[in-house]
Amino acid sequence: MPPVTLTTPFAAASSANLTAWRIAFVVGDRDDSSATIAIDDTGDVFARCERADADQLLAGSTAPSDLALATLSLSAPPEVLSRVEAWVRARGPVIEARLKAARVLIGRSRAMVVAPDEQLVDSMDAIVRYCVIADGVEALEKQVAAALSGLEIKAPALPVMSQAEAASAKRSLLRWQRAIEQFRPDISQHSQRLFGELDEAGRLEERIEMLEDPVQTLYDFSALASERKHYNVGIVIEVAILVVLLCELAVMAFQLMVGGKG
Repeated sequence: MPPVTLTTPFAAASSANLTAWRIAFVVGDRDDSSATIAIDDTGDVFARCERADADQLLAGSTAPSDLALATLSLSAPPEVLSRVEAWVRARGPVIEARLKAARVLIGRSRAMVVAPDEQLVDSMDAIVRYCVIADGVEALEKQVAAALSGLEIKAPALPVMSQAEAASAKRSLLRWQRAIEQFRPDISQHSQRLFGELDEAGRLEERIEMLEDPVQTLYDFSALASERKHYNVGIVIEVAILVVLLCELAVMAFQLMVGGKG
């Protein structure tokens, strides 16, 4: 995968006290826009970012997005900083991370960063990557919790998750495990380190590790149920063949009896 260059329009993040962004998490081919961030090394998970009007974003009047992000330079007035921080906290608990002069707050689908102009772009990269992965991990946690709540230990032949769903869950887990390792060589050191601080603050690595055994259990149960299903189908087919053979044998015996009497 070629390096992702965050120059335009992200460079605008350093040209004003406050800039706003609407970000969509997508799976599919990356477009040619430099405002598209590759999340991991799979080559198919991305975040597409577009500029938004800051006042409209803070007022909640912009179109919905997976993540709304406000970036502030160190020269931003205190009242602007307070307004943005209140906006992030308005939807409940937040996580906070600091790295040198950069400070990040992330809440439910909202985030902000205050950093020197030269660090804003790399800070945005770390925040977006963290939020996409955290969103994926949370979705997987909910899927696994729902499946486990319906798991009947006494009736393992009744799957709570199809084999395809279990395989998809396992692929997702592997994807997020690799993503937090930040293997991509194009990620800047500042972005890597800030992501590490966010990872620790959000207990992301710990949450991913806690999913390993439940996902494997669901995968094993779905495989067992599939094997039993195929086994039962095989038994039915064999019984059907046996019935057909017995019928043919009965017909042949009847014909022999009729012929003997003749």
